[in-house]
Amino acid sequence: MPKFVDIKDYAWLVKYFGSKEFQKNSQRNIKNLSCIDVGHTAGSKSYAQKAENILYFFSFSP
Repeated sequence: MPKFVDIKDYAWLVKYFGSKEFQKNSQRNIKNLSCIDVGHTAGSKSYAQKAENILYFFSFSP
């Protein structure tokens, strides 16, 4: 267990990740992600950051 995580929080996470509800959602998500043909291509920036960069570039370019 990481030293910066409270013992109560860690216990809750272990219980949550082991729950039937979480396991059901996890399996569904694994199945859904396997259907994706094209990956995310925006890199590490969010779409909002990309849009702001584009606006900045076109507003202040010479």
